[in-house]
Amino acid sequence: MAKQTIFIVEDDSDICRLVQHHLKTAGFATTAFSNGRTVIQEAEQARPSLFLLDVMVPGKGGFELCRTIRQVPSLAATPVVFLTAKSSEADRILGLDLGADDYVSKPFSPRELLPKEPEYGPRQPDVTKRMIEAWNWLERQGLLIRNDQQVADWFIISSDGEELLKSGELPAQKYVAEGDLMLIADSRLAELRKLVSADFDFRKLIRLCEELNKSYSEKCYFATAMLTRGLLDHVPPLFGKKTFSEAASNYGGKSFKDTMQHLDGASRKVADSLLHVPIRKNETLPTAQQVNCTQQLDVLLSEIVRITE
Repeated sequence: MAKQTIFIVEDDSDICRLVQHHLKTAGFATTAFSNGRTVIQEAEQARPSLFLLDVMVPGKGGFELCRTIRQVPSLAATPVVFLTAKSSEADRILGLDLGADDYVSKPFSPRELLPKEPEYGPRQPDVTKRMIEAWNWLERQGLLIRNDQQVADWFIISSDGEELLKSGELPAQKYVAEGDLMLIADSRLAELRKLVSADFDFRKLIRLCEELNKSYSEKCYFATAMLTRGLLDHVPPLFGKKTFSEAASNYGGKSFKDTMQHLDGASRKVADSLLHVPIRKNETLPTAQQVNCTQQLDVLLSEIVRITE
């Protein structure tokens, strides 16, 4: 079966290279363009599964490309995502009015590139699950590097990760196997199990982590969201604080605070919008993307291990 192809129109070579790595680990072919001059012509031949467009590229710009894509019958149903530094509300509205399915501002988290169910409707490509699993696998293997000069969730692929990708030794089954869909790595759990403290009993924390992995691997996303909040409510005394919000705002350096505040806000948003609401006429179910806090949880747990050891 031929690989699905994603067209990337981006004149920043570093960003283009990062996005290509991310997509290739998920099993997709990519075709990159540094300008928009030949994109439509080649797309009519290749029929890509998704367009990632920078607004400001030489030749035919992103907005014009999106407008043309929606006018060409053979391409009109293809999802389009803008990936751009132009982040004003007017630019977003224009991009979406032209027929784009999403608008991601730089700097971005690679997860933002993932198609979001069910937003794309009939244009939803069959890519979401494999892309999420590939990125999560790279995170768990320690092959991503956090860039503390950027906002939370901005990463680059490490040199070891890059060599692994180039070698072709990243078998699909290694990161798409159902049992490998975990939020917390086995190595981190092993570290937690070794902790000994005169002041704290870690058995509940370990069980919460184990049940988080189980619920996520079995696609029980309501349970995953509840367990995540339970874990965050459980750990503040380890940092000398009463609440997780207090710990997120007052413990550690800027990078740690940014990551914990992101974790606190994201988990609360899911809880407030999906858990603590009465039954409605039209319900929204949580998705894997919404409850996946792999990297942030690992930062939290690694700090717990560090301060306890």
